Amino acid sequence: MTDKLGDNYLDSSSVERYDGGSTSEEESMTLCIAAECDFEGTPAIVLCADWRAQTGTSTGLLIGTEDTYKIREIGCVSALLSGRPSDAHELITDCKVAINNFCLQATESGDADIVVSSFQTALREAAGKRKAKMTEEFVYSALGMAYADFRQTRTEHFTEFHHHIWESITKLDLGTDLIFCGFCGDTPMLIRLDRFGKAPWESNYAIVGEGTEIARAMLCLQEWNYSIPLDHCIYRLYEAKTAAHKANPSSIGAATAFQIMIKGKGRFGMEPGAQHELWEIFDGKHVVPDLKSLRFRPQGGKPYRSFKPVLIKED
Repeated sequence: MTDKLGDNYLDSSSVERYDGGSTSEEESMTLCIAAECDFEGTPAIVLCADWRAQTGTSTGLLIGTEDTYKIREIGCVSALLSGRPSDAHELITDCKVAINNFCLQATESGDADIVVSSFQTALREAAGKRKAKMTEEFVYSALGMAYADFRQTRTEHFTEFHHHIWESITKLDLGTDLIFCGFCGDTPMLIRLDRFGKAPWESNYAIVGEGTEIARAMLCLQEWNYSIPLDHCIYRLYEAKTAAHKANPSSIGAATAFQIMIKGKGRFGMEPGAQHELWEIFDGKHVVPDLKSLRFRPQGGKPYRSFKPVLIKED
């Protein structure tokens, strides 16, 4: 996206995922954040993600790349993808009917709560079907038999080996966490579909992927509501993502992708040079102030005073 609009141009991944005991060489995508805001009185949503993906090797090392775009557009919905790319893409495919139905209902006048609740239910059903398919594939790959046959065998001839396979099935998850963004009427929507099949409707912002805890801590430092200006929202998400990168550069990429959704106006990107300005603001903000000139007024209205630490000698 290269459109320019006016002048105004953040951990479930830490949960162990069973992979059948094999070492996966598939890439794992990292941090994604979305948040609600306002653009000149119109509801808006900002999507932010790094470009990093990680490839596991047989030695256990992770090889990082900065070439993975994590934003997908399906009709009126934009989705952020974290986790394994193949799992994310397959789950997105399984959710397309639910997404298309939501887009049809979102354009009609109606109760946003009912429409979004119906969308959440459809996403959970799609996730359940995806989990059932993954279970079938896992059992067939491990044993060369259908899941129904395995269940019958387990009932009649239970062994320690069958117990191990059953335990492995219970540890399977969807391998991806997604955020679906869009509008239902004038209501912004952020639905987080996690790897366990839950689909909560998030308020203010949603975060998935590596570095979630750090990004959330940064976002929690300031008060949030849907009416924060677009430029403030862009900076807050950039700040949260950049802080997560600086804390863990081996897992969270330096490059940042943005998409801005504005109700009734479409999707927009950031003009060239905007991220350099964001970095300069971030770099200038996160420095220790000149403590010699720092003054404040304590509670009670006493006169201003300088900050002077009192040192206590330890024996």
